[in-house]
Amino acid sequence: MVKVLVIDDSPLAREMITTILNTDSEIRVIGQASNGRDAIDFLKASTEKPDIVTCDIQMPIMDGFETMGHILKLRHET
Repeated sequence: MVKVLVIDDSPLAREMITTILNTDSEIRVIGQASNGRDAIDFLKASTEKPDIVTCDIQMPIMDGFETMGHILKLRHET
């Protein structure tokens, strides 16, 4: 089972990506976040860690590049 975290500031985009991914029985979306800060908080609090992260580049609070930098740093800490 491939676990995915979907990060996008657009609710419609998050839902569309999640719906498409959920059509595959080997993929499970474990969470959604509307910005990078929420994604980091989710990852710190969740016992499940994603295998794949989809991330929008232009988002409020923390853009996609900064978000991915934090996610990679968290990944190396665990």
